[in-house]
Amino acid sequence: MLRRMGIRSIGALAGLPREQVLDRFGAAGLRAHQLACGLDAPILNPRTAPDELAARIVLDEPSDAIEAIVSECGSAVEQLSARINDGSLVCTGIRIITHHEPGPRESAGEIHEREWRHPWHLGAREILDRVQWQLTDLGKQKRRPITLIEIAATELDAAVQHSQGLWGDRPDDHVLHTLTGLQHRLGYDAVLVGSVVGGRMLHERQAFSPFGQATPDRAVRRLEQPWPDTVPGPAPSVVFREAQAMRVLTERGTPLSISDRGVLTGTPATAEWPGRSTGRITAWAGPWPVNGRWWRRAKTDQKPLHRFQLVDDQQQAWLVLHAAGEWWAEARYD
Repeated sequence: MLRRMGIRSIGALAGLPREQVLDRFGAAGLRAHQLACGLDAPILNPRTAPDELAARIVLDEPSDAIEAIVSECGSAVEQLSARINDGSLVCTGIRIITHHEPGPRESAGEIHEREWRHPWHLGAREILDRVQWQLTDLGKQKRRPITLIEIAATELDAAVQHSQGLWGDRPDDHVLHTLTGLQHRLGYDAVLVGSVVGGRMLHERQAFSPFGQATPDRAVRRLEQPWPDTVPGPAPSVVFREAQAMRVLTERGTPLSISDRGVLTGTPATAEWPGRSTGRITAWAGPWPVNGRWWRRAKTDQKPLHRFQLVDDQQQAWLVLHAAGEWWAEARYD
């Protein structure tokens, strides 16, 4: 564009009025004009860092009454949340530290510290919820009464980075209200959200975290690792928390097994399915050896593990395991 306008040198660009360059080319043109004039053109956009975003609640008397402590924290938490909002920030992580009354022979009381993270943002209500949950856990451990609570924002982002898109990026408010209410009634760790993580066995690929907490990041999930011996193709829809024992029989009614060389001792014909009566096997595939952690097998005398896919006469597909003549149902395809 500058060439088409007849400007072919840095000096010619510097000779143009800066206001006109800004009007025609915007911020990029202003930066180019400043450089052409030999002026500093900082690329940073500094902002004033807010004061330490923390709250400190000193109790008048040591207490272990959860509702009373949470109520006393209310005003300080509201002020902390207001300071975060005034700084055009969003808090996604906090640290809650509780100071406990010292024992009879102690010079200083115990200190309990815990980090809380959130996938969206922590407002005043969410911070108070986590104070309550932490106090509830401490109450189960029979800790001494609390004298001081410190709450500090540990993870902050610019509010503009958390603005909702056209369709939003969080569940409906009604869903949030319902699930949060269940957490208040049942405990924060009673309402869980599942995530898929890396692993060889299917039960190892499930990770659950309380609703409202940030799910594991990519480094923790380790999905990019190769994970040999995993199940290829679409994953089963139902994965049992613990593999369920079952039996697989040959056409003669004898237990089916696999030799040390991975050879079947017969043809899979019938099976006693978990929670069902004996049924016919209409299709099957396998065995596939699971060789993960082979170095431990020699030390523990662990028997070789194999996988099968079986289909019963009700058109139900199963993923099963075999080791040392025993069978387990690992998952089911629905």
